[in-house]
Amino acid sequence: MTNIKKGNKETINAIFGYDKEKKELMQLRKCLLNVDKYRESGVHIPRGLLIYGAPGVGKTVMANAIADESINVVEVRAADCSNDDTAQFIQDSFQTAVNNTPCIVLLDELDKIAGSSMNFYMQDSDVLMRVLLQELDSIKENSGVLIVATCNNMENLNPALVRAGRFDRMLQIGMPKEKDRKLILQNYLDKIKVRREVDCDELARITSGFSGAQLECIANESGIVAMDKDEPIITYDDIRKVINRLEFDSSESDEQQDKWKVAVHEAGHAIVALTLCPDCLYGASIISQGNAEGHVQVIYPEKQSDSLKQAENYVTMLLAGRVAEMELLHESFLGSRSDIRRAYDKVYSLLDSGMYGYQYMTRRSDTPYGRSLTQTPADKTTNKLASILQTLEERAVKIVREKASLLEKIAKALQSKLVLSRDELLRIAS
Repeated sequence: MTNIKKGNKETINAIFGYDKEKKELMQLRKCLLNVDKYRESGVHIPRGLLIYGAPGVGKTVMANAIADESINVVEVRAADCSNDDTAQFIQDSFQTAVNNTPCIVLLDELDKIAGSSMNFYMQDSDVLMRVLLQELDSIKENSGVLIVATCNNMENLNPALVRAGRFDRMLQIGMPKEKDRKLILQNYLDKIKVRREVDCDELARITSGFSGAQLECIANESGIVAMDKDEPIITYDDIRKVINRLEFDSSESDEQQDKWKVAVHEAGHAIVALTLCPDCLYGASIISQGNAEGHVQVIYPEKQSDSLKQAENYVTMLLAGRVAEMELLHESFLGSRSDIRRAYDKVYSLLDSGMYGYQYMTRRSDTPYGRSLTQTPADKTTNKLASILQTLEERAVKIVREKASLLEKIAKALQSKLVLSRDELLRIAS
């Protein structure tokens, strides 16, 4: 059965931030509502819009926001396309749109409906593709029908499906920027009728990389935590616990056998971060988080490019956990292996991108099967990589030794409290 509904002009107001994207959506609404005017001017409105981005960023909400009460929406969802009559369902949906203009045909999760790498409808994928292409091409210019598709993975789409003339416009929806995250968090937290002691500016900074759906989850889960208290109140610690759980599947179990060892390790990361990029340090924890025994959160400003200096600071911080173990405990542990591996991978990527000179570039990611770009001997690059790691580790050793007393203070505080906020770390360091 075809899914048709009226649009809602208030949908656009439910989207916080994303001003540039909303402006483009409103332009398409204007086009759809003034088809005759554009036709008389000899201009045709876009036939299709493809909205793509990671899961949870709000692509479907964006698509629906184009329509107001005078625009119909016919939905074709991936979940509706699992039956034997899918081809007929798609044909009926397009015909319904033509009969109810102005209208949007929303192909939600197009990469699942007709994706080339999906096993979902593998045996019928060719038939579905032909039907979709036929229906897309049947929509005449300025017919009052706009095709809007959402997609998680562009690589799964056949280029013929999304070429100009079928989808004239592409709109990427990225993760919300800091100013957008602040608006999103304020909106969701304001809906929770519980007193809060949190700064949305601070929350926006520490949630870099989170989608709108994740931000909604943070607000709601924090409200649940608050409701378990005698006096319901949302605190920074509540939100920190929720963020840790989302990022690392964190649980506050007492299974850690040696909190002191983990505290020393994380304190090493923290003092190097405090030394090299104090504005980027947002907290430390020795609560077990997934496969990690602890975590130090460092967030670089969004406008700051990934410079060589910033990358070297990051590698120095990664190596500082093992360095701290050696300085205070006089031995290192296998828990450092993930830090060392990440440090190795980061330096290798710097070498391969020419940051230390073109002579160390060994491959290009866009060449087939990672074919070599140069004839650089592998041992030459390996030797340079080892030299850089050694230099940056010595830098970490110098910082840790110069701030040995601070290292011990932070480690003891972590052992006692398990989690330290940015403010607590700064107070200890002052």
